[in-house]
Amino acid sequence: MAARQLGGEPQLRAYLTVPATDLYRWMRGEEPVPQAVMTRVIAFLAERESAANAAPDSPATPVAGQKRNLV
Repeated sequence: MAARQLGGEPQLRAYLTVPATDLYRWMRGEEPVPQAVMTRVIAFLAERESAANAAPDSPATPVAGQKRNLV
C-alpha cells in the first residue's frame, strides 16, 4: 500500500533509502522486513491516513454509508 501511495516501488525505495534488491525481497516475502523499515512504513501510512481524515473533501473520505477499504 505504501508503494502505491508513493507512486510505485522505485519511489518507495527512494523514500526508505534502501537498496532495490532489499526492497524487492521484502515486497515478495523472500526476507523479513527489518523492524526499522517497517516502523517507517507504518508511520508513513498513519500520517497519510491522518491527513486524509483531516481533509473532509479528500477522496479517501468515505461517502455516507460507504465502507472504507484500507487494503
